[in-house]
Amino acid sequence: MPATFVAVNEYFTSRKSQAVGLSMAGTGVGQMIMPQVVRFLLDEYGYRGTTLILGALCLNGLPGALLFHPVKWHMIETNTIDEEKQPLLVKHIQIPQTTTRYGVVEEPGTSSNEDKGKTLLRKVIEFFNFELLKDWVFLHLINGLALVYTCTVAFNMIYPFFLQNSVGLSRGDTALCMSLLSGADIVARVTIPMITKHFRISNRMTFLLGTVCWAVCRSVLAEQHRFSIIILLSLLCGYIRAAAVVNQNLAITEYCKDESKIPSAIGLNMVAKGLLVLGVGQFFGWVRDYTKSFVICLHVQSVVMMFVALTWSAEMLARKLYQRYKS
Repeated sequence: MPATFVAVNEYFTSRKSQAVGLSMAGTGVGQMIMPQVVRFLLDEYGYRGTTLILGALCLNGLPGALLFHPVKWHMIETNTIDEEKQPLLVKHIQIPQTTTRYGVVEEPGTSSNEDKGKTLLRKVIEFFNFELLKDWVFLHLINGLALVYTCTVAFNMIYPFFLQNSVGLSRGDTALCMSLLSGADIVARVTIPMITKHFRISNRMTFLLGTVCWAVCRSVLAEQHRFSIIILLSLLCGYIRAAAVVNQNLAITEYCKDESKIPSAIGLNMVAKGLLVLGVGQFFGWVRDYTKSFVICLHVQSVVMMFVALTWSAEMLARKLYQRYKS
């Protein structure tokens, strides 16, 4: 997914949010269809056979990845010259030189051995753009994104067990609810970028609003037992979830003005996601095992998401007040 987003980011300079939404809509189609497919495969081939078939399906991503050609391969070179940018006067700069018996020595100022003085650690820092870690706003941004992502992964894993064990739905009804949730997610990934563009809402603000609404909707869903209400809330949760999923990487590109640092920023975000999935994800599992309740586990996830929303709101307000005071 990060590589796909970086590719889309290189292909589009405008309407980037809509392009990302459409590219991720394909993922939503798979999430809508696969619960029904997995249910059929489990009934016919069991767990091991289903895992083998799903692994074979995943291999189709290899020929799909080969379709991502670099943009430079398809760019048409033009020889047009912008006359307004051409200087009217050209001044030749003389470089001071000193002639010796053995050749010409340039004066101090530029040295061909300047790069050799860099330490290996400094080269690694510059190559991976670790200077981003000095920015506390960026750190706060990726930590919030990683926490919400961890809650998303935990919800996707717990949701079918919640429907079967806490609500008492059958396997078929559970697959139906998951398919409806994914279907609403697909619709949202196409429509939400259009809505936010019309009202000129930033990607980070869209993510923030989606996180708050999704946390509330999940907690309401956790307390329901009627099948009809669960279906409606599944549709609502799926639609709101897309606001938080689609805008994760877009929030990073919106903050990083230097496009050369975007791949490194997304990579650091993925590292933060991996670390928090291992750490906070284990905490969610411990809550489920200790309380023996999927409902409480869902509420704890909602609390974590609201914590992210509160800290982000405080940070955005503090930055706005600081800029106003500075101006």
